[in-house]
Amino acid sequence: MDFEVLLVDDASTDRTAQIAQSYAMRDERIRVITCDKRSGGPGTPRNRGISESKGDYVAFLDADDIWNEEKLLNDADFLKAHGADILFSGAYYFRERTDHIVHLQVPRRIGWTFQFRNSIPILTVCIKRDLFAKYGLSFDPDPVLHEDYHLFLNAYLRGARIVCRPGVDSYYRTNVPSSRFGQDDFAGRLRRHIYTLTKIACEHSFGPFKFLSTLAMCACMLCLKRLAGRG
Repeated sequence: MDFEVLLVDDASTDRTAQIAQSYAMRDERIRVITCDKRSGGPGTPRNRGISESKGDYVAFLDADDIWNEEKLLNDADFLKAHGADILFSGAYYFRERTDHIVHLQVPRRIGWTFQFRNSIPILTVCIKRDLFAKYGLSFDPDPVLHEDYHLFLNAYLRGARIVCRPGVDSYYRTNVPSSRFGQDDFAGRLRRHIYTLTKIACEHSFGPFKFLSTLAMCACMLCLKRLAGRG
């Protein structure tokens, strides 16, 4: 399978850039992109990687997360058979070791509830690269925003074809400072969701009824998730 690896160093202060360059020197498929100024969030480095990518699809893997060896091949085979603007699958959420699973995000086809809650793990997606230019999409660097959900929901509301691939071959680490899983308390997650949906409503000119009903559904679904012990 033909692929490229773009390692975006967000102005790290440790040996990250040096280690990354050592891999790039051994494999021409690997390129290192160094940011001059630390952005403080994932949006800006992801946008930089997208702008310098050359492939038909773009996938994202943060430094603390893990893919199975077959993940990209599974994505490529599925895309050849079905096609999609955005493909996603399931993910394991783990602490310390990959055998310490604390949550399983089962891959399910998105429906109307996607307008109220995100069900797409960012580390599982493959996005058609020309979709960013077609719809003017990018990851918003606003640190309060759920930047991945904001991008996915923008694409969804613009008519992008978002397809769920069966299978789970990605691992999301939850016990690091950069992880947002468990980082916010319930009130913090609720605020972030409301803020994200409010920004979406402004960008897509939601009327008052649609805007208020969207916020109410978002709050209800987060509360139900909380009561079920999953939030």
